[in-house]
Amino acid sequence: RYKKVLQEAKKQYDAFNEKRSWEDRLMIAQIEKILEDFHVCMGQYHGRDMEGPAINRLLANVAEIFTRIKSLLIANQADNSIPEAEIIQMCDSYRDLFLLL
Repeated sequence: RYKKVLQEAKKQYDAFNEKRSWEDRLMIAQIEKILEDFHVCMGQYHGRDMEGPAINRLLANVAEIFTRIKSLLIANQADNSIPEAEIIQMCDSYRDLFLLL
């Protein structure tokens, strides 16, 4: 039973990834570049999950990282489909969440 559920979830994940546009992929690459500037790299194992040292560097620099991500998202919003206030609120909420960890 679990195998069937896992296969279905994988199909849905693959279908979602196929729908990503080149703009989405570019944005992901730019966010990963911001993380790399702080030596916060996605793990090569465990499905690209972050590991201990990378998480520690993320937590140590969370305010600056999320400030840069927020600026990137606001500057590169092509169609203004998301209000700037919502982007600011979301980035600030995640920053605050990480600061509390």
